Amino acid sequence: MITGQNRGKKPAGDAQPNGKRMVVGPGLMMNQLLAAQLEAFTGEPWGTADQLFHVPPVLESSADQGCRRLVLWDGQGKTGEQLSAAIQGCASLEISRDRLALFNLSRGTGVEQVCLWRGVSGFFYAEDDLEQLKQGVQAMLDGKVWITPEMLAERVASPPAEDAGMPPPWNMLISRREQEVLGLLVKGNTNQEISEQLSISPHTVKTHVYKLFKKINVSNRLEAVIWHTSLMSMMG
Repeated sequence: MITGQNRGKKPAGDAQPNGKRMVVGPGLMMNQLLAAQLEAFTGEPWGTADQLFHVPPVLESSADQGCRRLVLWDGQGKTGEQLSAAIQGCASLEISRDRLALFNLSRGTGVEQVCLWRGVSGFFYAEDDLEQLKQGVQAMLDGKVWITPEMLAERVASPPAEDAGMPPPWNMLISRREQEVLGLLVKGNTNQEISEQLSISPHTVKTHVYKLFKKINVSNRLEAVIWHTSLMSMMG
């Protein structure tokens, strides 16, 4: 549970933003204020940019741990297609390694369904307060996704299509074997059961699951089910 207190890292302002933590959107002063709030909360430097394609590349460091990059992007007034196109065209974002969340959204627009399978990890709405935003940021820094209970119920209630292959770009990112493992995992199979059905060792299954979770930015089976069912609903 988030308390809103500083997480105990180095004081805000001791380092310059390096592209790892960014607030993106046209409201420069508001975004600078939000970045300062998040910097005080996380103890890490946050930068701002007016457009997604202006987000700088991450300055790699062997000391980097946890979430490689977290970008909060103002989605107000944008359609799902506009958001999806911008994500696809942003060369500095790596969908298999970075976390991207939308904020300042209006409910009922349907952008979530379009953006989930593009790798978006969180959704915040215009009426959400700072404490809710902090909770979501903490969750994503811990490697989780941040979606509303309503979205969760909708995704779980919509069963995935049988024997459906992954659409681009996932068919290039996720191997055929990983797709098979994911399909069995979504149906509730344990690692041992997947091992028996695919005639591979449990250790190999565990390796596939680990690589798969890294690629689709999830940290557990439930999140993998949510991701998969959302993707399949987009194809239907």
